[in-house]
Amino acid sequence: MRPINISLGASDPDGIATVQDTVGAVAMVLDGALVSGGIAYLTGTNYSAQYKVSFTSANNNSAINLTISGFDAQGNAISEVRAGPNANTVFSVKEYARVTSIVGSNSLNDVSAGIGYLGSTIPIPLDQYLNPFSVTIQANPGAGGDITVQYTLDPIFDTRYVADPSLINWIALSNLTNVVTNPAADTLIAPVTAVRFVTNIGTSNAITGSIVQAGAVS
Repeated sequence: MRPINISLGASDPDGIATVQDTVGAVAMVLDGALVSGGIAYLTGTNYSAQYKVSFTSANNNSAINLTISGFDAQGNAISEVRAGPNANTVFSVKEYARVTSIVGSNSLNDVSAGIGYLGSTIPIPLDQYLNPFSVTIQANPGAGGDITVQYTLDPIFDTRYVADPSLINWIALSNLTNVVTNPAADTLIAPVTAVRFVTNIGTSNAITGSIVQAGAVS
């Protein structure tokens, strides 16, 4: 197979919505650099990725609930409610590829919305039937970054896993867990169905990696 190149984008604290004051329970205006046609597209380059939404403010907005709506990288509609920041940055629990709206439960005081360093790729399928099974993975966390590569044995194209990717059981590769040295590599020699890259700590630069699978149809 041709190498698959991975890139998880750098932080952009106001890429979804620039700093805003709102009055009452209204939607934030999606006007950041990641927005096109009223939708924020958070995906990285080279391979579909998804990111935690970040909310940043120098003021106390912790009493305000922010309802995030959008889609994950596999096209599933997702949403959640997150308490606002209190002179800090807070992150969503779920990971988004697109954000369609953010609505506050009350007035917001100088809040921006963007993407943090935290995110993951969607499951990257591998061919279990190539013989011998051999997949080499390289992770490049960048200066100050921390990345983990995980694998699964679950049938990722099964309807229930496509509808709810959170059901997939992921196992960290021992040699590619909390990688902070650039680059690091490992090789899988036993069949697995898919792998993914997960950012534990990000940097101001993109975190990258690559996957190469060898073998012949048996």
